[in-house]
Amino acid sequence: MRKLVGWALAASLVMTAAPVYAGQGGAGENIMTKTGDWFATMGKSETERTAVLAQRRAARAARQAQHEAEKSAKKAEKSMQGAAKEMNKGLKDITGQ
Repeated sequence: MRKLVGWALAASLVMTAAPVYAGQGGAGENIMTKTGDWFATMGKSETERTAVLAQRRAARAARQAQHEAEKSAKKAEKSMQGAAKEMNKGLKDITGQ
């Protein structure tokens, strides 16, 4: 019974803490990117470290921007297809076909 209560308490703490940590950091800043950055900068001087981190952050931001652009294009395409269907439906109603 103690184990069950302990597991329930641990699970509730994890579930309530997750949203707090989710909002921290910029685009692409999560535990995996931080770990990758740590490995990429391990053993480097401070100037090399800042250069590597800046390059990696810029690459992540570029990937994020590309992803957002693709999402926007897909949404616009879907919207255009819906508008075309509505126009065809309207034309069919007008012509009586």
